[in-house]
Amino acid sequence: MVIVPVVQSILCLERTTLCGIEVLCRFQNPSGLLSPYGLVRQHQWAEIDHQMLKLLVPYAEHLNETVPRLFLNVSAASLANAESFSRWNEAVHVLLDQLKIPLVLEISETIDPLLLRLRWKQLRDLPGIELAIDDFGDENSSLDRLLDYPWNFCKFDARYITKISHLVAMFICQSNATFTIVERVESELLSDRCRAMGLNRQQGFLFSEPSPLFLWLNRIHSGAFSRG
Repeated sequence: MVIVPVVQSILCLERTTLCGIEVLCRFQNPSGLLSPYGLVRQHQWAEIDHQMLKLLVPYAEHLNETVPRLFLNVSAASLANAESFSRWNEAVHVLLDQLKIPLVLEISETIDPLLLRLRWKQLRDLPGIELAIDDFGDENSSLDRLLDYPWNFCKFDARYITKISHLVAMFICQSNATFTIVERVESELLSDRCRAMGLNRQQGFLFSEPSPLFLWLNRIHSGAFSRG
């Protein structure tokens, strides 16, 4: 299937500005764009990661002009062995050579703790890279993971922010100067609840559904959001 990079905005609601975008993979299908989740096997994510990096390179100049940060997932398959990691690493460097903004790698909850420990220094040493825990509370995205490494960001599901484990994690983030982002914000009520807890970096369908990167760039140039 043809891979299409799609974008979802991450907003800083304190100033109503854009504080980043997450670029996600979708498959082009006659009926529309499909999420790859449930359609591909685990090892196939390495190829998806590689293709996504290549597809972003032609847009780097436009992204530099319009986006303060670019968030992108890295899968367990890309880190799993020397060959796949080397291929992914080469593609990342090609993109980083063109980007003038931070690239935030979202570390998937499917990445095993031992695999992350093996790759952490190599990831951290990439120029212009910041690192984020994705989907805190799922699988390996745990309190142990949050405590074990110096993270730049931690992403939470907005629906679960009142869980004890999430409240503890948010306190740790505040203590360690790790920025928090709430995802899956789908209603004004949920957004207001997050804001009342000081969670002002928000992402979700309330603000924007994922849309193809080239269409999103057209909208951003029309002044839909201010760059923050």
